[in-house]
Amino acid sequence: MAWSDGGLDGTFSDPTALHPTYTHPIGSSGIQELRLTVTDALRLRVNSVPIVTLGDDTEASGRDVVIPDIIDVGDTDGWIASYVWDDGKAGGRFPPSPYVADPTYEVPEGDGCHAYSLDVRAGYR
Repeated sequence: MAWSDGGLDGTFSDPTALHPTYTHPIGSSGIQELRLTVTDALRLRVNSVPIVTLGDDTEASGRDVVIPDIIDVGDTDGWIASYVWDDGKAGGRFPPSPYVADPTYEVPEGDGCHAYSLDVRAGYR
């Protein structure tokens, strides 16, 4: 924080104080413009990108409930802000929630005739 009178040669008791006393220059009259400049610091935490390693592929049928095999979660700064699991809109569910570290996965119902594969992904922020 700093007070200024724009070079009019007045004085402040303490130009860095919130409520200083200002003494105007001798012989000055009229309106004098005083300026207060305030600088604020901002701290920003940038989270590193975690790396998730899932286990081997799992075979399942529609409506099966499987537990994703989480081998390792590495985060260089040690701080995970949130979790999100995603199956690419295949229609499965992640009970109790896709926003927890270790959900189960309910496989969507297929047509019963064809095999298909799903990519289940873990995301950490």
